[in-house]
Amino acid sequence: MSQVITRERPVKVQMGAWINRGWDCFVRDPGVSLLVGLVATVLLGTLAIIIGPIAAGLALTGVRKAERGKWDAYDFFSGFGNYFLPALFGSILIALFSLVGLIFFIIPGIVILSMYMFTFHFMVHRGDDFWQAMEASRKLVSRDYFGFVLFGILLGLINILGLMLLGVGVIITLPVTSYAVTAAYLDAAGGLPPPPQAAPVRID
Repeated sequence: MSQVITRERPVKVQMGAWINRGWDCFVRDPGVSLLVGLVATVLLGTLAIIIGPIAAGLALTGVRKAERGKWDAYDFFSGFGNYFLPALFGSILIALFSLVGLIFFIIPGIVILSMYMFTFHFMVHRGDDFWQAMEASRKLVSRDYFGFVLFGILLGLINILGLMLLGVGVIITLPVTSYAVTAAYLDAAGGLPPPPQAAPVRID
């Protein structure tokens, strides 16, 4: 269960550094990254409703790399399967909240999506249920809404660019942006106690 995050410790949003770290993670093991990106892209293209479990799989892949210095395709499927229901419920709630925001005004919808960008990391790393993970993410992002919203928009634009490249580029951009979110999570939440029997983690 996550510790309550306060506004007292500021977060420095480092969009360029986080994206660079995401790219570094990709190029260190492009084979596994491309496989994970391909599987995630195919699943998103055929069963978009399971975007939450897919995000949980990508989050666990990044966290495992940070913990062990390496990762494999099993990590993705482990996150996808072990957190399927809470990730599904969480993604449905996030989609509903974002839809309400988009109906009234586009900016609140983007802010809502950014507020919950770390939801699946709190699930797979801290063991939170979907609501606890959503609240932990919201409190973390609240320390710099503007910076994290810009970061979320940039990640979205990178993936849109990947889709424009005949849809093939997203196989690369999806894992890269996912690793970048993991880097942001580990930096922003670095002051929290680690999960049981785990050392503090960081993507170098």
